[in-house]
Order: sequence, then C-alpha cells, then structure tokens
Amino acid sequence: MGDKTYVFDNLNIDLESGSLNVIIWGICAGILIGLVISLICRAGAGSFISSLVNSGTSDPSSAKTIDELSPKYKGLVKFLMLGTGSPLRRAVVCANRDEIKVKKVSGLKKFYYEKFLKDSVPEKIPLKNAKFYLPEENRITAELRYPVEKRPIHTFVIGLVLIIAAAAFLTFVIPELLQMLDNFITSTKNM
Repeated sequence: MGDKTYVFDNLNIDLESGSLNVIIWGICAGILIGLVISLICRAGAGSFISSLVNSGTSDPSSAKTIDELSPKYKGLVKFLMLGTGSPLRRAVVCANRDEIKVKKVSGLKKFYYEKFLKDSVPEKIPLKNAKFYLPEENRITAELRYPVEKRPIHTFVIGLVLIIAAAAFLTFVIPELLQMLDNFITSTKNM
C-alpha cells in the first residue's frame, strides 16, 4: 500500500490496520500449501501408475504388490492407496480383495461417516499383501490424470513466483479499486 493514505467517505473500511494484507498473504500461503500438497500427491500417483504400466499389470493374473512394483515414492503411494475413496484407488483395482482381511472401523469414525455424512465408511485394506493392477480401460485416463513429473520443482518454482507476484500486485491494486469505488459512490450521490 505504500505511503499513500486511503480515506473512504462511503465505505466502512480501515486499511491502516493491515488486515487487508493479512487476508491477501494468508490466501497466498494457503494456495502455496495446496500447490505443494498437489505436487507431492501427483508425483506419488504418477510414479505408481508408471510402475503399473511398465510392469504390464493389466489383469488380475498379473497383479503385483506395491513392494514388488517398487514405485519411486513407495511410502507416499502406500499413503495414497489406504482409503477406498481416493481418486487413485478408483483407477487401480485390488486383485485379491477377497483374500485380504479388511480392517473394521468402529467408534467415532464410524459414527462420523454413517450418521453425519450419511455415507459408508471407507475400508482400509492392509497393503502388505494387496495386489493391484491397472485395467486397460482405465490406463489412458490414469496416465493422463497422473503424468510422471520429470521436474516437479520447476512447476513449484513457477507457481511460487506467480502466486507471490499476484499477491504483491493485489496489495497495491485492491486499495486503489476501493478508492475508485468510493469516488464513484460519491459522484453518484451528488447527482
């Protein structure tokens, strides 16, 4: 906002307290956190889909465990594959689901899903023995949705620069736009 003082006759807004900057930079920080989480999840999912395609697991007979596939980010893949509601689990199918004991969920989590969300509780299968495959009808969609990131740090740096530039731009533009709105309201009152 610089050294310029903004006084609004028709708007009850105080820019001197710095609350506008807190809001703008808070939104900027939230978007950056979302960008980081998105890149991490895409990198993990992309490495898993790539390892499924490269190993030729397209039917239940060729299914393999996560440890056998050994994707680049194995821990992240296991985290992404835990719940049945994850988008990655919708593309990838568990071949030996009947053989694996699914963990029963009870207590507060069961109450939250069944009573509050009115939905079924997502099942968590033990990933140690679970064998996964990527059906051929899901392969193209999965490869397009989860591409292998060659240089994810470049995507982050470009996003970081653009988001910070937009936040810095907004800290100067929003007060000017509010001043223009106040001037417009003043001019329409005097007509």
